[in-house]
Amino acid sequence: MTRLSVVSIALLLSACALFPIVPAIPTDYAGPDGGYVVAGIGAAKGIKYSSYYLLFRKKDASLSTGDSFPRASLSFDPYFFSKRLELDYKDDVEQGTISSARLAPGVYEVYRCGEWLDGYMFQAHYDSKTPFSIPFEVKPGEVVYLGNFQANSIRGKNAFAFGLPVPAGAVYVVEDRKDRDLALLRKRMPELPQVVVDSMPTSVDSPFFAFKSKDQ
Repeated sequence: MTRLSVVSIALLLSACALFPIVPAIPTDYAGPDGGYVVAGIGAAKGIKYSSYYLLFRKKDASLSTGDSFPRASLSFDPYFFSKRLELDYKDDVEQGTISSARLAPGVYEVYRCGEWLDGYMFQAHYDSKTPFSIPFEVKPGEVVYLGNFQANSIRGKNAFAFGLPVPAGAVYVVEDRKDRDLALLRKRMPELPQVVVDSMPTSVDSPFFAFKSKDQ
């Protein structure tokens, strides 16, 4: 996978900022009209945050500001002790999981991304802060595939350590791995519907995403 050096956007991330407590969108909706959203989320070799996430919410212009609206996340938590340590794929290049949620029908959007670093001596949180929009629509009995998001390291400079490089968040390489990702997910979720809708974005108005075509 492509390793990206994006030092110039590191300052756009907010570190050590905690989310307020807000209502959560149920990700295990049990109604008969439910559908699924799926994304592969992983990390390139050498980047070791505790958790990587894509936050999503109902798509509504009235929710464009503030942090009090219901939301949920698709995430990869390889080193986050309070969550599962499940890997769906791992090789010499990357590791990751296929994250999914069963949702009530409706139009949603991924609007923020970020990472947690949960160390023995400290914690840090990096968040895109400025909202963007990756819209998707959940319909009864369908699977919406958003793509595979591979985190690549952003390095910043520590003003208190003689300018040495330090972790400063991630940029996500987005790629269509639909066949592989859904096959992996079906191994542990055989009930997943067969109808698949491709909602992978082709561009995002955010410096924290890059796109890789199948022929790269």
